[in-house]
Amino acid sequence: MTHSLTYDDLIAWFHNSEKTDQLIGSEHEKFLYHQNDLTPVTYQEIAQLLHSLHQKLGGDAIMEGANIIGLKTPPLLGDKPASITLEPGGQFELSGAPLANLHLTCQEITNHINLMQTLCTEQDYGMLALGYLPQYQVTDIPKMPKKRYDIMRQWMPKQGLCGLDMMHLTTTVQVNLDYKDMQDMAQKMRIGAVLQPFATALFASSPLMNGAVSEYNSARANVWLDTDANRCGMPDIIFADDFNYQMWLDYLLDVPVYFLNRATASNPHDYVDVGGATFRTLMQDAGAYAPITLNDFIGHASTVFPDVRLKNVIEMRGADCSKFTLCALPAFWVGLLYDDANQAKLYDMLSGYQHRDILTLREQVVTDGMNLQWDGKSMYEWAELLLPMAQAGLQRRGFYNANNEDESSFLNGLFDIVANRETISDRVRAAYHKYNGDMRAIYDEFGF
Repeated sequence: MTHSLTYDDLIAWFHNSEKTDQLIGSEHEKFLYHQNDLTPVTYQEIAQLLHSLHQKLGGDAIMEGANIIGLKTPPLLGDKPASITLEPGGQFELSGAPLANLHLTCQEITNHINLMQTLCTEQDYGMLALGYLPQYQVTDIPKMPKKRYDIMRQWMPKQGLCGLDMMHLTTTVQVNLDYKDMQDMAQKMRIGAVLQPFATALFASSPLMNGAVSEYNSARANVWLDTDANRCGMPDIIFADDFNYQMWLDYLLDVPVYFLNRATASNPHDYVDVGGATFRTLMQDAGAYAPITLNDFIGHASTVFPDVRLKNVIEMRGADCSKFTLCALPAFWVGLLYDDANQAKLYDMLSGYQHRDILTLREQVVTDGMNLQWDGKSMYEWAELLLPMAQAGLQRRGFYNANNEDESSFLNGLFDIVANRETISDRVRAAYHKYNGDMRAIYDEFGF
């Protein structure tokens, strides 16, 4: 007889996710396009690319029916595989393996990009990593044949104005961090929540929409403001002084469920729409969907999209993607949160900021970016405080590469942004005017 999933099982899952190793996982997405006319690459073309990657790397193809939708690679730099998956609009995502230090993380990213460049050059494709696809609309984008995305496409317009844009037109870079215990989790989540608007400003790369300069420094962050209030944004529970696993679990249990995976022998990814029932309701009365399993919960937790997300890791999700910051984003958060002295100092320094403060900040950075004033300092002045802290934290970790460089070298590009008072978004905007709106020049300068 199948064991019925209980509340205690889910609390235990969070406790069992506690780790002392403090590994680093990174993720990033990029758009693939045809070099001859800049149009998005179709699913059929992406499928061929995935098959080529499978042949070169080995591992396991991820299939949905007859369609290849991703790849689990063999372990290369650690003892766990990375994965390559497709976002709804064909954004090509690398979800890296959990690795011990940033040198390995950046090596993994570099190896992936180099291989992708080789394969894309053979097919005359390009890769673009900006937070928002600068010249297209949702109707222009090929849709990936994943049933879970079909269900989400039906739900998104009912919840907000920008959900379909988020699905098909945005890319992000994120880092996944371990937590040692519940107190460590609560501190990292609180610091991450308070600083996420700052990260949005610092890593902004998406001032363009519909082929023109927009009012936004991060068009990607703007669409998240009106995607789905039930499952996005910044839950207020993170700001509770007694924040714990139970609070987060109760939040997840009351968010409507998009779908459940009811795999068959012929299709390991076959999703069913549950009509917006909450996970709590399904646990109490699963009906035709029984049994409700831990894997169902893990899948549901991945379809709740706050800027800082707790699963078996803590995900920092507030940054635009850019080829210039793929290694810098993990370095920023690791330097601040994998150093005990920095974490303690930041928690004391930032715990006075409340939920309403950060919601306001989150809305303002979308347009004002690094020029925004926060509590008497510009975001650039905050960077002059935070980046040296991250730098010192990385130096104290003591991980060196073959050239005797510690991990703090990955912050150099961020120090340049602050010294020059020029974000990637500022550079994109300047390039747009320099090239008189020529998108090919934009793609050439900011693509891989």
